[in-house]
Amino acid sequence: MGESGSGKSVSSFSILKLIEPPGVVESDGILFQGEDISKKSEREMMKIRGKAISMVFQDPMTSLNPLYTIEKQITEMLDLHQKQMTKREKHARCVELLHMVGIPNPEDRLKSYPHQFSGGMRQRVIIASSSDPGGAGSQPFTICLPAAGSARCKIIRKNAGKEPQSS
Repeated sequence: MGESGSGKSVSSFSILKLIEPPGVVESDGILFQGEDISKKSEREMMKIRGKAISMVFQDPMTSLNPLYTIEKQITEMLDLHQKQMTKREKHARCVELLHMVGIPNPEDRLKSYPHQFSGGMRQRVIIASSSDPGGAGSQPFTICLPAAGSARCKIIRKNAGKEPQSS
């Protein structure tokens, strides 16, 4: 979080090693979970991006494909990082993820397309699709979602069966 133009996106792109030439990232290192990821190869970074580190943009329509259902788009990330999951398990996980980020009627909403969601709900879909790839047993993560006109933060536990905690 920060002021407009303060460099949030550039910093995130730099951490994820997504700055394209002629751009250059100059640093002594980027420590993530005790490891310097600035020294990692592109192949190694692909395993980290979307699984351990994700970026959620303010305008979710730039991240969601209007031609695909919400389920298809969340399943793409599961396909990338959770190859062992069956189709049924992926569907159940998609329902669970939408529930975790506060989407009402998640089973029905999976069949929806991005234009059928409000801007806030589209952001929640992006959060759901970008924050699960570690699957059950992963570390909790924190998101801030607007609730009844005020900011509320939830600690989402990715372990199945644990409900989000609000603060």
